[in-house]
Amino acid sequence: MKKCFITGLAALLPIAFTFWFIHLIIGLFTKPFTDGLHLIWGHSMPGAKGLSQVLVVVFLFLTALLIGFVTRRFFFSQILHLADKFLHHIPFVNKIYKTSKELVHSLFGENKTPFSQVVLAPFPYPGAYCVGLVTADFFQGNDLVSVFIPTVPNPATGYMVILPRSELISIDISTEEAIKYVLSCGVIQPGAPA
Repeated sequence: MKKCFITGLAALLPIAFTFWFIHLIIGLFTKPFTDGLHLIWGHSMPGAKGLSQVLVVVFLFLTALLIGFVTRRFFFSQILHLADKFLHHIPFVNKIYKTSKELVHSLFGENKTPFSQVVLAPFPYPGAYCVGLVTADFFQGNDLVSVFIPTVPNPATGYMVILPRSELISIDISTEEAIKYVLSCGVIQPGAPA
């Protein structure tokens, strides 16, 4: 009985938390507007609170979409262009800026995949293996590759090591599964349902 209750609780808590959080956010954003609509409609109208929240959410969504579209099309692109020109003319800063810009484009560019393969890499010493992500062939060696070893539980940081391709063990999982595995400290196994 106790195990069934704990299993049911473990299944329900993430759902309950998700709905609670969404309700909290919607309430936070809509309260100033719904108070104004209540003054216009009055509290006596049946379903006024729910209807006013729906109207406010739709209005805020459309407004944010419109502002985002206008900003991206006109204002934001001009600011980015000016900032880009400014940063290219500052000594030392321009080197950091150009490098970080290239890195961001390689990671998040539309037509580029930053990691070509998921591998087990001998790290930090022979006989021990870590999940690694092959980034590219190393430019000065035929058999050498650059491998990013993400740290646990924060895969945004890690080590960049150069290893012979022959020492790597290729594993047939996606980059997303490998990152999920690292994030969970090895609890969520690749191929397991989310």
